[in-house]
Amino acid sequence: MYFTDLVALAFSALRQQKVRTVLTLLGVVIGTFVLLLSLSVGQGVRTAIAEEWRRNDQLRSITVYRGRRNPEQDIPASELEVKGVMSDARRDRLRQVLIRRWSDKPFQDWNHLTPERLEELAALDHVEAVVPLVWFAGRARFNQQSSRMTAGSAEPGDRQLHERVIAGAFFTADQPRGVVVNEYLLYELGIHDEADVPKAVGQKLRLELSSQPFRSYSLLALLRGDRGNLTPAEEDILGKVADRLPAVVKRLDLTDGERETLGKLLKRPAKRPGVSTPVTVVEDFTISGVLRLPTREELRDPFRVIRDDNGVLLPASAAAELFFRMPANREQGVNSVVVRVDSEDNVEEVDQHISDMGLGSYAPIKILQAIRLNVMMISLTTSFVAVVALVVAGLGITNTLLMSVLERTHEIGIMKAVGARDRHIQLLFLMEGAWIGLLGSLLGLLCGWLASLPGERIARRLAEQQTKVPFDHSLFAFPWWLLLGVPLFVTLLTMLAALYPARRAARVNPMTALRHE
Repeated sequence: MYFTDLVALAFSALRQQKVRTVLTLLGVVIGTFVLLLSLSVGQGVRTAIAEEWRRNDQLRSITVYRGRRNPEQDIPASELEVKGVMSDARRDRLRQVLIRRWSDKPFQDWNHLTPERLEELAALDHVEAVVPLVWFAGRARFNQQSSRMTAGSAEPGDRQLHERVIAGAFFTADQPRGVVVNEYLLYELGIHDEADVPKAVGQKLRLELSSQPFRSYSLLALLRGDRGNLTPAEEDILGKVADRLPAVVKRLDLTDGERETLGKLLKRPAKRPGVSTPVTVVEDFTISGVLRLPTREELRDPFRVIRDDNGVLLPASAAAELFFRMPANREQGVNSVVVRVDSEDNVEEVDQHISDMGLGSYAPIKILQAIRLNVMMISLTTSFVAVVALVVAGLGITNTLLMSVLERTHEIGIMKAVGARDRHIQLLFLMEGAWIGLLGSLLGLLCGWLASLPGERIARRLAEQQTKVPFDHSLFAFPWWLLLGVPLFVTLLTMLAALYPARRAARVNPMTALRHE
């Protein structure tokens, strides 16, 4: 008996029992539908989240912070003493808190992100670039106007910042003296009319960057004074007041103990070796573009990194050069750097090397892995429900084919009498199970795809209502392995359900079967 004959006979047998076949198919269709949608949504959500994180190469990035050198090593034993009678576990927990809160550690005992340390990071395997995240406080001067501002570093390829350019263009890698300013700083510098904003592009902007930021604002915050846009003269006056404040303590109406305590609080830390008095660097730059302020939707976007506190953005190389020109900054180093890895697969290895150097780090790919795990667990749970539905459908197939064996006993006897062997009979019933699985799975795929069309719109609308962020990615994914794997799995499952009826049909005695009515 040829294989094509078995396929035709199996399909013919199913056609003869249309109602029974349709009801059996319905169970397979529902199970396939649920399985397909659960896997499709799980894959779609994981892909959408990964694509959002990949913007600006976030998944290949590691943010590195300075870290302590053996934080417990030089702490006096008296500072770590835990008094009272308690268990060792509780004593250890309290001791860890004392270690974290101990604030008298000399500044030299930190692992700083100095230029030398940045070179060590750049020399690690799989590291493509090390970008210092530099922050300055200072004053901007433009067309005889001046304003307090903050300046920070940025990369020329930052796509999120490119999207906010409203005049001119974002600086490129070959523009070391180009800067981008936000529209609020221009407003503070006297450009109030929107039509005048593009005119600022190409003009000079003088930056006065200080190594000692905003002492005057700190004093005003203490006294609850007006923290408006101070003039340089006003800042100088407040700086003198801040310098003389410790001496004023002696004339306050306080007890000797209170005066001593306040004196300790206001005492300045010891000057670190090699650090001179505060330095101000004055440099002229050319405005290459203007950024709009972020919208409310952008501020709510969890995948965006909004650096709206910086009124001026400089190329990372130029910002680092200015920053390390100040002696105090060379010793203290930058607060953080972004290490760009050549591949997502190597991020964990590089992150481990960074930890071994005694530095702190944050890798977004670790957050993504946790999110993927949660989505996968939910997807597996719903898939388990779908598999249970398919098992129930399989039991229905077993029951249907057992009934078919009883009804077709005489037919089986005739087939054996004309030369059909046991394996042919068994293959015939297995083929019927395969037909049910194949047809049911294909119909389930079709139903799942049709359901994804309105489901996509509904899910996207709900996501945007909850997050207030436009969502551009599809939440339903139909990769080739899913479209091929689901029908194959369902077909194998239905053939397994048909195995017992097939074996029973193969064991029918032809003589008994011929006498069967």
